[in-house]
Amino acid sequence: MRATEKAPTPAERAWAQGALAAVWCRSGQAKEAIEVLAPLYANLRAGQFIPGERFALFLGESYWRDGQYARAQIAIEEGLEIQTRCKMRYEAAVSHRLLGELATSMNSPARAEAHFLKSIALLEAIGALNEMALAYSGYGRLKLAQGEVVDARKYLGRAVEVFERLGTLQEAEQIRSELNAL
Repeated sequence: MRATEKAPTPAERAWAQGALAAVWCRSGQAKEAIEVLAPLYANLRAGQFIPGERFALFLGESYWRDGQYARAQIAIEEGLEIQTRCKMRYEAAVSHRLLGELATSMNSPARAEAHFLKSIALLEAIGALNEMALAYSGYGRLKLAQGEVVDARKYLGRAVEVFERLGTLQEAEQIRSELNAL
């Protein structure tokens, strides 16, 4: 919060606000995140500031977590188009994971699977481990919803292994309890 107040330039203030909103998104404050990210992302996009395409991820995730699926899809897909064109591999991989999560929420398993597999392939190629574990867990949950318990265990287990190796304990514990419930 202090960085947003003390930022010496509008660009640095915007970057700090975006980072803060991303934290709000994942801590259960999606509405607050949207209030900050929607105008921020619109301004960055209007200025054709390509690094600002990272905020499409946070905005899309915030909409998804808030149950605004149509808006989530638009934000993520718009960002993905530019991320792909500009070879922003990490951001594109995260966009695919989020589209997988979104498609799962919208009960579109074939679409979800395609996005999760694309995300996992990209993340494995670049070695983005924490995000890869999130993709594994999302794909594992999709497999569980489809009744494919063996594959669900496989991907949820991979997620736990990566999270534990990284010391990401909260996610590892949450997924471990999901595994124990199988």
